[in-house]
Amino acid sequence: MKRIFLLSAVAMVTALSASCGGSGAMGEAVAPDEQKAQDVLGGEMPTCTENPDYAEPLIVDLSPNDRLDLEVAMKGGVAVVRYDCQSLKVVKGCTMAGKYEFAGVSRKEHVVQMTSSDELAANLPLSIAKLSAEMQRGRSIDVAMVMVGKRSAAAHEATKKELEGRCDDATHFVRAASVGAFSLATGTRGKVAAVAELFGAGTSGKSEAARQAMNKDGSLPSCRESKPDAPSPPGECQSAIRLELMPFVATRSDDKKKEGGDKGAKAGRAAKNPCPPGFDFADEICTKSADQPTLCAPDDETDCSAQCSKGHPGSCHNLGLLLKKAKKPKDKWIAAFKTACEGNVGDACSQYGWQLYPDEIKDDPGLEKTKAALAIHKKGCDLGSGDACDDVGTVTEDNIFGVENKKMAVEYYRRGCKLGNAISCWALAYKYFKGQGVDKNPLIGLKLLARSCDAGVADDCFELGKIIFEGKFGVPKNTGAAYTVHKRGCLLERSNCDAAGDAAAALSKWKTAAEHYERGCHVDEGTWSACLSGATIYEKGKPGVPKNPGKAKLMWSTACENGEGEDKACAKLGIPMKPDD
Repeated sequence: MKRIFLLSAVAMVTALSASCGGSGAMGEAVAPDEQKAQDVLGGEMPTCTENPDYAEPLIVDLSPNDRLDLEVAMKGGVAVVRYDCQSLKVVKGCTMAGKYEFAGVSRKEHVVQMTSSDELAANLPLSIAKLSAEMQRGRSIDVAMVMVGKRSAAAHEATKKELEGRCDDATHFVRAASVGAFSLATGTRGKVAAVAELFGAGTSGKSEAARQAMNKDGSLPSCRESKPDAPSPPGECQSAIRLELMPFVATRSDDKKKEGGDKGAKAGRAAKNPCPPGFDFADEICTKSADQPTLCAPDDETDCSAQCSKGHPGSCHNLGLLLKKAKKPKDKWIAAFKTACEGNVGDACSQYGWQLYPDEIKDDPGLEKTKAALAIHKKGCDLGSGDACDDVGTVTEDNIFGVENKKMAVEYYRRGCKLGNAISCWALAYKYFKGQGVDKNPLIGLKLLARSCDAGVADDCFELGKIIFEGKFGVPKNTGAAYTVHKRGCLLERSNCDAAGDAAAALSKWKTAAEHYERGCHVDEGTWSACLSGATIYEKGKPGVPKNPGKAKLMWSTACENGEGEDKACAKLGIPMKPDD
């Protein structure tokens, strides 16, 4: 069955083309011949755990055809893949709501060198057999990467219940792809080439003698014309370099719009080791023999402290989060975030920036503190942190610290939304609904709320569905589109099932409505109104739903909770309501 994505539902209202839907495929599996690879390596390829975790595989060794297929899949919606540390392939016929948006970042140029079969197996498993042959001749495998931005989906997690189609093989979804240009070539062990040298490999007799070009995509000069605020990457600088793969989870974590820490700083996400078990992440690759600082485990304060002291910015960020959560001395976790931000960890800049603002506007008459803090948040945003972009929007939206600038807030919320920050999508949506800092355009607002709903923010699904159901902000009413949105909200959170039931009932889909009300009738997670509405259907019966006094009584009992819940439900059961304390 073809999935109707949320933006497609919005299109039913706006009569605009939605950019979701469809599915792409990578064709045949792009895994290497495992037997040959193991013969070359003389051992086993790395394997994921039983429940594959977060991963950031390099895909610089994909063939041109495979690369094209992956790009097509990502243009059709959120790509769903099977990943096992050795192979990666799109799962055909499996769809997930959402789409990718591009946001530029401060350009990063980097060269990594792999000198062991272990490193090849962990970082470039798709062509291990071919590359190992070069390494056996005493060569290294060097990769020059120039990254100018990210294509990001809004979702940071998802369950397999949210998928539709043939999804049994699905293990991960592609949350984001770093884009730019790369050059893969053989090199000399211990001698790391410059980025420009690797991009020129094979173009002259001298370079051909020194190294052999293996794969290349994109143009270095084109990438060097990139700007962080550009709406799209330069024409010859759009190649996917590294994917961010998120594993499907059994249950979603609490995705309410929470704030934590001082002055509204968000709780923050730790930097996770993206490598197979037994490998550390150092100098942008997975390795077993790191002689440089590595990324610590997010829950290991001792190692995070040690690796931060050695100079790993990601470990400093993780250390700051651990110290902050444990309520350790404030100066220590602030120092950790500062070091990480100086090391270009954008999310750390989000955390650090909040500590620089004054307690009150009157404490900063010249706005020097505020300007310094805002500069830190802007830096984090340029580095690709959606949280930091949202921070700039929050500070400049209202006169919190004396720097009100609604147009600036709009632009930073827009960038934060593109980078996958659902709160920014929600904030920007209401700017378009109300015409604050931007021309009023409720249709754009709908699309932005749909992106946040696709990200799995159940409350935003409810708001989006309510707007379409009631025709708020001048949006034409459309019950069918509203139901599509509320259905997703119900899937994400039981408390939204009442709205899904109401929309289904308005469409005279009584059996479907009853099912939604039943899901929403839950003591701890649901709503009493869902119990009452569902019980009424089973008490009286509706087309396709025969009378069922037993179910009606059960739902009233859930709502009544022995006299401590809904008085109408208790009255149906003849149970007196207990007085409030």
